[in-house]
Amino acid sequence: MLNLRKSENEGSKTRVILILSQYGSKEALIDEVRNRWSIITDIKQRLNEMVQAVENIIEKGSIQCRECKGTGKITKVKYVREGGIITPYFDAIECQKCQGKGIIKLPDQFKNHLAMTTNIAKKVSEFGDTLLNLINEVTLQ
Repeated sequence: MLNLRKSENEGSKTRVILILSQYGSKEALIDEVRNRWSIITDIKQRLNEMVQAVENIIEKGSIQCRECKGTGKITKVKYVREGGIITPYFDAIECQKCQGKGIIKLPDQFKNHLAMTTNIAKKVSEFGDTLLNLINEVTLQ
């Protein structure tokens, strides 16, 4: 888009034709730029949501145990046959992964790594803002 504007301002019709030949028309190029803008916006939104989720995990200092889904217990089914009838019995045992707490405490070193990762993600999001502003300026001029 920038090359197109520059070529138009310089009066270079050949370069304008070459640039537009990839897209068919100026409108198609603008549509492509807007499509990319939309994609970047969506990615930026998902990134910000993930950063918020990770920051919540860091703040809590723990995560829900996936093994027991936070209950602290694992349900085991046993089938007992009595007189030709099979009866299921449910037995809840303590989850070995979280020792029955339902959560797993994060080590400080891991929380520090998560914090560094979220800082990098925030910088990427800021870059996305800058890129979106640039795309917006280019397409509106």
